[in-house]
Amino acid sequence: NKKYLWNTRLTGDATAKAILKVAWDDGARKICMIYRNDPSGIDTANSAREYWKGRGGKTLCEEKYDLEATNFSAQTSKIRLSHPDALITFGYSKTNGIIVKQARDFGVSVPIYGIDFIPDQLEIAGKAMDGYKYAVDQFDVNSTDPEAAHFVKAYRAFFKEEPEFYGANYYEATYLLADCMKALAKEHKPITGANIDAKIREIRTFKSVYGGKMTLNLDGTVKKPMAIFQIQNGKPHLLKRVTE
Repeated sequence: NKKYLWNTRLTGDATAKAILKVAWDDGARKICMIYRNDPSGIDTANSAREYWKGRGGKTLCEEKYDLEATNFSAQTSKIRLSHPDALITFGYSKTNGIIVKQARDFGVSVPIYGIDFIPDQLEIAGKAMDGYKYAVDQFDVNSTDPEAAHFVKAYRAFFKEEPEFYGANYYEATYLLADCMKALAKEHKPITGANIDAKIREIRTFKSVYGGKMTLNLDGTVKKPMAIFQIQNGKPHLLKRVTE
């Protein structure tokens, strides 16, 4: 609900609830959470806390960290001493890999769940990432969907590496904007922020490299395929697709 802000990625509250359901189904009842000390992290934690409480679970501890942090010894020590059934990390990018590695190094042996993964995390955490489960936008490099297969092939050819969901999101966001601009050009309307915003509100449903379509909700969030993955032997494996 912010002017001109549209998310083509699922927001943290959606992926947090999805991964918490997985943790609950796996038998967890008492959890610890670690999250960024910024509005995004706090909002995600608030949503997760209420969801977990609603299921009847207990949150034993909540640890925040600053965005520039690289040492999580204090947080992971408190988590270990709380004896949770699971650790839920709302960390992103390389930071998430550091959190997982340091949690294992400090003796946190319970299952770890999250809402983010990129290959860089494996380079940092190594074998510590094995078993990690996460909920993210459903981007599968092995997808047979024509849009997804085309993107994966082109990405591999250009960058000489495997694509991940961040790249997929930026890719489809670019085409979303292009579609809006083409529509405005056909109507002989100037390409302005206000006109693009109005066109998004009019069209709302666009093609997705995740397969099928994505729909932008009027509050700026998105509805698109989501899935649960797990790191097994150093590689992400699709466990299941999430249906709302």
